[in-house]
Amino acid sequence: MDNSIKIWKYLLPFLQENEDLQAKMNIDNILPLAAAPETKYPIVIYHRDSIETTYTKGIGWSNRVYISLDIYTLDYTEGTEITNIIRNIFENKSLKTDEIRISDIYVSYINESWAEDAYRQTIQFNMTVE
Repeated sequence: MDNSIKIWKYLLPFLQENEDLQAKMNIDNILPLAAAPETKYPIVIYHRDSIETTYTKGIGWSNRVYISLDIYTLDYTEGTEITNIIRNIFENKSLKTDEIRISDIYVSYINESWAEDAYRQTIQFNMTVE
């Protein structure tokens, strides 16, 4: 069974259990797609951007999955520090369980901007998922 659509089920624990990230922010502020207006900064919003599937005749398939995280802070330096922690959590990591195999996690895009009265750092990763 292909579980690539549920990618965050497997990746979210890496964020929630990371001590460096816990020291920088409230882990409850790591949220899918959006945050309520009353949520206190810093906030990390995560989402799946796309899945590109390659089918192999007689062997099966593999997916290239793209995910992004938007980090919102009131302090620019704090945002870059949190983004750097997240990069180090995922980059070049892998995961193999009975349900999913994730490998070749690479950064594909990093951007910064001012949005919603806060500094926003965006980091996108792509990975092979089988």
